[in-house]
Amino acid sequence: MKKILFIAFFIMASVSARNVNPRHKLTITMNNFVLQTVVGQAVHAELMYRFPRFNYVYGCTVGNIRKYPCAYKKAFKVNRSTIVIHPDMHTASNEYLSWIMVQAMTKMIYEKKYQLTKYSRLRVVEIEQMVFLTAQLFWEELNPPISRDLDLFNSPMNSIARRLDLSVFAFTRIYDVNFVLPFLNKVATRAKRKDGITRSASDIITGVNYSKEEKRIARNIIDDIYGDLLRLEGF
Repeated sequence: MKKILFIAFFIMASVSARNVNPRHKLTITMNNFVLQTVVGQAVHAELMYRFPRFNYVYGCTVGNIRKYPCAYKKAFKVNRSTIVIHPDMHTASNEYLSWIMVQAMTKMIYEKKYQLTKYSRLRVVEIEQMVFLTAQLFWEELNPPISRDLDLFNSPMNSIARRLDLSVFAFTRIYDVNFVLPFLNKVATRAKRKDGITRSASDIITGVNYSKEEKRIARNIIDDIYGDLLRLEGF
């Protein structure tokens, strides 16, 4: 009898596991954290405008999204109209995951706005700085209770955040709305070490081997980050 009950339980558990929505935590994080802030709502609205059917899933962020285990190269990637979040982020707190999701959503907006698929040389450090500024504004508004458990960087069981230099507390400690330069420098340093991004929008504007369209978009990027820095005064 016990053996029969064990087999039945095993079958039910297996069926239940197969029926679990792998996006469930992402959906909970979006609805209960991202969309509970003004910044999160603004990013979401802009993303919906540009990608009315945008989606988000867990998957490998380099190569085949279904080929596990996944390399620790990127926390997320933009794949057409879908945001792919590294599956190891699933173990993060909802607060930390929401910080990553806001980064991904903002990056997806800029991918479209600056035509980065067409003009790959426009993947400049200023875009990374704007992404992290938006995520930091979101985090400041979310204002979760400080604890080591919130930061995936501190997890002894999961090293992805440490490998990718993505400690939300490290960025928060250095962030100062009245003296934001150290924060921007930290983002630039991380972009160079982790993503190989060394080019700036100014390099494109003053360079000799760039098209008129690339230079035009680079000037727009400069204008946009300058606008972001001016808006910091309102927070």
